[in-house]
Amino acid sequence: MKQIKFLSVLVLFCATTFAQYKKASFFNKDGRTLELGTSLAFIPNGAGRPALCFNYTTSIESAKKISPYSELEFMPRMRFSFDGIGFSSTTGSYVSGKFTGTSPVYLLTRYGLQYRFANAESGNEAKLVPYVKAGLGVGYGIGLNYSLRDNNGNIISSDDTEPSVPEHELSFIAEPGAGATYYFTKKTGIKVGLSYMHVMQLIKNGNSQIEFFPFRSHVKLNVSFKYRIFSED
Repeated sequence: MKQIKFLSVLVLFCATTFAQYKKASFFNKDGRTLELGTSLAFIPNGAGRPALCFNYTTSIESAKKISPYSELEFMPRMRFSFDGIGFSSTTGSYVSGKFTGTSPVYLLTRYGLQYRFANAESGNEAKLVPYVKAGLGVGYGIGLNYSLRDNNGNIISSDDTEPSVPEHELSFIAEPGAGATYYFTKKTGIKVGLSYMHVMQLIKNGNSQIEFFPFRSHVKLNVSFKYRIFSED
């Protein structure tokens, strides 16, 4: 069952990417942009540094100030912690306290609109262009091996905790944000922004009515390299 869900999500991501490239003359029409970047995700209950994510974004920036965008994001495993009660396979008994673990790898995709505060008279020559955006999407956790331990290093069974940790993670995402792009040239620039990712879990499948999801609503700091495509210089 897990393999089927993973393959379904993988097909969705591949179809999303393919759809972007299939658009007629995507790489030679004015206003197309490509972005590669990273972001720091300040997820609550993290046990260590903020999660480092990697982003790939495509958008269409024509003469209109409102433009669509699509984004793929990869979030490696991160450390998390929560207070609970669980069965320790090391001691053979139940223990309570703070448990730490390792989250799955997360794949996220979202679509949205951005509004650029660009001066129409300056066209594509503006150096600093502020923006606001809002997007919707989904996220999926892959490789659910939480590796739970208590403060004494005892191994905690992830199948027997209160609150329970999920067997699967599939979430709905809503992400508003704002920032600005500084263009070094007509085609290249650096984009910096802040966003808030609201996460709503779509699967409730733990062993109790109370579940702890490592992937939670959080604030993000985003930095990316931006490249705009123009057929004429």
